[in-house]
Amino acid sequence: MVDAEDALAQLRLPSSKTDKMTKQEMQAAQVEYWYKKAGEGHAQAQYGISVCLQKGMGVEKNLGEATEWCEKAAEQGHALAQFNTGTFYHHGTGVKRDLPRAVGWYIKAAEQGEVRAANNLGVCYEKGIGVEEGVCLRKAVFWYRKAAELGNAPGQCNLGVCFQEGKGVERCDKVAVEWYIAAAKQGYAEAQWRLGRCFRRGEGVSVDVAQAIAWFEKGAAQEHARAIIELEELRKEPAAEMEHEVEATMAELPLSRTPDLSGAARIPPAHLETKT
Repeated sequence: MVDAEDALAQLRLPSSKTDKMTKQEMQAAQVEYWYKKAGEGHAQAQYGISVCLQKGMGVEKNLGEATEWCEKAAEQGHALAQFNTGTFYHHGTGVKRDLPRAVGWYIKAAEQGEVRAANNLGVCYEKGIGVEEGVCLRKAVFWYRKAAELGNAPGQCNLGVCFQEGKGVERCDKVAVEWYIAAAKQGYAEAQWRLGRCFRRGEGVSVDVAQAIAWFEKGAAQEHARAIIELEELRKEPAAEMEHEVEATMAELPLSRTPDLSGAARIPPAHLETKT
């Protein structure tokens, strides 16, 4: 999937026209060029103008106008614009909040492979946000899996939660751990906390306090509140008591101290993703 910077680079002004410009002059010239192309119906330029208006790059920040240009690009099938338009309507950014309309744009973007839209659709179906049928866990799992299999960390974590809590799928802590690992290795704090908790409790893996602390530390480093709390709790426990607890629990669990990574190897509470 082309990211925002790559997409906008396709419409950069030639360096021969910008070599002697200051950064501010270059941004202003770029915006002027994009406005010209956007007015001619160029979807990529319309998306570019939207991004500039969102961030105040080379033009005064204007979320209302940003939404208008973004939706124009979305209507032409621009996947990134469709995702962004969905988030605008979802959160009421620059436009009146309209959850069913947000879902409609997420679907269009997800069908083109925009993984963040797929994850957000999973959240919408899990929570019954903007969807006619209300909560539908089966569809939530479908969209989380779409995102997860394409390497989206929030989607991987959300799918892991579904397996751990038996939401829309048969409960399986082992599979949940595999998805948490996939997301945690990408630096996703929520997954790092959840993985640490699995090692602490022996859910899907053998109890391993050292691993639990290691993952809580990673989550805590990103200021994840629950990771910080559990890390402090573990550090306060007397070492002897911790060792006794580990030995007692391990006697009832499989000998392997590492999770089965086969599911994660095949692929390079629910969280929404926001616009680019």
